Amino acid sequence: MLSRRCFGGEMSRFVWVLALALSACAAGGDWAKDGATEEELARDLAVCRDQAASVTGRDRRIDQDIRASRAGSSLSTNFGTFRDEVRDVRFEQRFDDLVESCMRGRGYARAGETL
Repeated sequence: MLSRRCFGGEMSRFVWVLALALSACAAGGDWAKDGATEEELARDLAVCRDQAASVTGRDRRIDQDIRASRAGSSLSTNFGTFRDEVRDVRFEQRFDDLVESCMRGRGYARAGETL
């Protein structure tokens, strides 16, 4: 049997720590492109983040609509909370992946990678 402590406390903290670690690695970080100025880099990164936020925002709204249609299911509140936290981590990972893809599409590479 799963305990309340597992889903409500320690596991919850673990999920958030994992999410923060992953997002620190992916969406930000140092990007490089031959000939690009700091201003171009900042502008391109902002555009990529805006695009990723638009896509993940839409996905979140769709997911919220789906969850609202399933309100009152038999799942416990604690499991639902844990599932929501896992979903949030997935949205953060999706955001990071979209930023990464966009920046690479614009000719950037991670600092230290071969361009």
